[in-house]
Amino acid sequence: MSSPRIPRVQVYLEKASNQRILAKFGECIVKFFGFADKGSGYVGLTQEKDGFVVHELNSFDDTNAILLRHASECPVYTMTNKATLSQETKDKGVGIGVAVLLASLDQCVLVTRRAPHMRTFPGVWVPPGGHVEPGETLLAAGLRELKEETGLELKDTGYHLLGLWESVYPHKLEFGHPLRQHLVIYLVLTSNLSSRELTEQIKLEPEETDAAMWLPFSFVEKLSTGHSVEEIPKQLSVLQHVGGKNEQYSVETAPIVEAIAPPPDSSFLDIERLTWGTRFALQQWMKWNQNKTNEYGSKL
Repeated sequence: MSSPRIPRVQVYLEKASNQRILAKFGECIVKFFGFADKGSGYVGLTQEKDGFVVHELNSFDDTNAILLRHASECPVYTMTNKATLSQETKDKGVGIGVAVLLASLDQCVLVTRRAPHMRTFPGVWVPPGGHVEPGETLLAAGLRELKEETGLELKDTGYHLLGLWESVYPHKLEFGHPLRQHLVIYLVLTSNLSSRELTEQIKLEPEETDAAMWLPFSFVEKLSTGHSVEEIPKQLSVLQHVGGKNEQYSVETAPIVEAIAPPPDSSFLDIERLTWGTRFALQQWMKWNQNKTNEYGSKL
């Protein structure tokens, strides 16, 4: 009998009673903390030598509070007969991932399209990201993944934690039993270069990403809130890896909105779309920007 393949960087769950457990595949993290009815709630996050600890907050005023959320149809929450999960699947455990929302000087956010041959979420638009190596900080992991997937190298930068997303693949039970479960940590990094300047430095890694696109602030605002103060551009520019080199082309905004926003009858094989986790991260980025604006205004 093979031994469980516990992820190298583990995820622990801890309640105020100091009850700490290792997160198990198939067990809903959001439900563990009592947020199942609302689908989200605030928790704390700390990094230790062998992994990350998601824990209850000591008070509602905790400045380190971070929002934890999952999809409304989260498979590990809606699944009633978990006995049908194979032992091999359970042994995979819950992985930890980091995803970087890179914001340019002109307030655009970079998303990349996962290669069509990827084992999970093929062809969807997501921020650059991936696994966290043992002993690696969140910032180091995010910067490494950003460089590996896009060739972009940021130095002397800080970050802000946007939120935690309980990610399960496939994202709906109707497409099959869960095969992967991760806790994704979203970070925002800000560059002092414009999206045009950064695009000139992008070198896509076709084994992981085959295209990149900058989402302007007004576009993200529309996707996140349903409205935008400024007019949305009529076209967006896509950088695609073709025949060993990057090619750039423009696409109409309206079709892209329809394509990357998950339709009601979307399947896990649908590609041109933003994942629910990405949409969550973009919403959190908008809130963070608004909070910064409010804080700046209060100081005037």
